[in-house]
Amino acid sequence: MQSNTKCDPTERMLAVLADQQRRRILQHLETSFDDRVSVSRLARAVAEMSTTTKTGDKVERAAIRLRHVHLPKLAEAGLVDYDPNSRSVRYRQCADAEAVLQIASDRFK
Repeated sequence: MQSNTKCDPTERMLAVLADQQRRRILQHLETSFDDRVSVSRLARAVAEMSTTTKTGDKVERAAIRLRHVHLPKLAEAGLVDYDPNSRSVRYRQCADAEAVLQIASDRFK
């Protein structure tokens, strides 16, 4: 996969990627077969990754945090395209971010 998207400056990108949940979100989007993913589908995937929340509210809580915290930060850093109106997300390839994700994935398996 070739990465050619202009990314945020390194310090800001690292601050965004310091959050484990955002790294998981990007890894999920990177491996998705679809160009765009709905926030509800992404919320289900995030809820499945979570081990800290009880089953009942996991998806709803994940969707709220995605819409209000994680997706706006990832979009601001240029790592995703997030459209709050259509509630869809598209991963934007970024070589620097992918390198950080690979290192984190290898290191913390």
